[in-house]
Amino acid sequence: MTLPPLDEECPECGGEGKVGGVKTATFMQTAVQCPRCHGLKRAPTEDGKALLAFLRLHGSVR
Repeated sequence: MTLPPLDEECPECGGEGKVGGVKTATFMQTAVQCPRCHGLKRAPTEDGKALLAFLRLHGSVR
């Protein structure tokens, strides 16, 4: 028995871990940590979210 994929490359930041960085000749905006993956570059799939919820419910993950 194998588990389905539990995480994937974050679709919001494209696996960079940061969003919003812009640099032009006259303007530079610093990129900030991705709000979806929190800078980890990976985000849980729906199956991953379900597993995390189960583990939180039963006290294994806080």
